[in-house]
Amino acid sequence: MKKKIVILVLIFGFINLGISSELSIFKKYSIYRGKYLLNQKEKLNLSEGQINKINNLILDYLEKSIKKQSQIKIQELRFLYLMKRDKVDREELKKIIRNISNLKTDYIIMYFNYLLNCKNVLKQKQIDILINLSKHGR
Repeated sequence: MKKKIVILVLIFGFINLGISSELSIFKKYSIYRGKYLLNQKEKLNLSEGQINKINNLILDYLEKSIKKQSQIKIQELRFLYLMKRDKVDREELKKIIRNISNLKTDYIIMYFNYLLNCKNVLKQKQIDILINLSKHGR
């Protein structure tokens, strides 16, 4: 039993390096997150149309994000269930691990598209202001 627990911890440690750590490669682009843009709306002089577009992008991203994260959690539960069996089906475990990896990759792509979509709402002058704000830590 202890051996199975150790194996589970190791496998989930590997699988769950975490979406947030995978998304850290986009930290440079986090200035384009919708919430941040809305917090800076006065400095950026966002129009009502831009604010509405950003709000819609946030809502769309959050809905898709919740769905994708729940799909990942379901696969992780299936993985745990299979690992608890007396006789472990290695091929089935491989399929689930690959599926989890694919779901996480899809999540990362979805997040990057969200950032780019938010950026595309802005005018070049607003992008320049954002970059300047990020350099000065504001």
